[in-house]
Order: sequence, then C-alpha cells, then structure tokens
Amino acid sequence: MEAFFRDPNEPVFPPAEVRIKELRAEPRPDRQRVRVFLHITAFQKRPSGEVRILNAKGDELASANFIEALSPRMEFTLHLRGEVLNPHQLQARIFYLSEESRPESEEDFESARKLVDQAQTDFEVPT
Repeated sequence: MEAFFRDPNEPVFPPAEVRIKELRAEPRPDRQRVRVFLHITAFQKRPSGEVRILNAKGDELASANFIEALSPRMEFTLHLRGEVLNPHQLQARIFYLSEESRPESEEDFESARKLVDQAQTDFEVPT
C-alpha cells in the first residue's frame, strides 16, 4: 500500500469548498475489476462520499462508500457484477453528514447529506 502525504504548501479547504480534483477508472485485464482513483482537495474536516460504476444501460455494476476519509487521495478496486456493456460511467460524490441529526434509515441518510461536489467520467472495459 502506498502512503500519501499532504503537501504542506497545498491549501486546506473548509467543507463547503472541498472539490474533486481527479476521478479516473483503470479496468483490469480480467474485465471483472476496475481500479478507481479519486483525488480531492485537502480538507479541514474529513468528508464522506461514494463512487459508482454504471454500464451503458444505466445499470449499477459496482459501488463503494467511504465515511470520513483520512486522505485526499483514495484508491478502490471495484468488482463488476452484471452485464459489462460499454461505455461505462464512473460517478463520484463528496458530502458531509449533518451534525444535528444522525440518520437512522436510508431516507434519513439522503436528507442528512450536504453534497459539496460530484464528478463523472466515461471509460471502456476492453473486450
């Protein structure tokens, strides 16, 4: 595992100003896994987020969530399930949970999130 160290000259942003700097997908040769690279701005408060992969039909093939990220650079290996149909779309969302209320259900979770940034990129899985 590679350790990521923050550049001391890089500015650190408050929650409302945290942004996605890079989002990239690297399909693995087995056509069943995709390595996802997510780089966000340095943050004062640890953000949460999610990444999803959709196929050309819009079916979700993989997803991952993270709670209170420790580093602005993240890597995930997502395992594709379902029909691998090009082109694919990688989506990412960065958010903070409301401090006033902790969600008890999935509906509460959606309303407790304050979305600060989102991004998407298309990629192809080699055939």
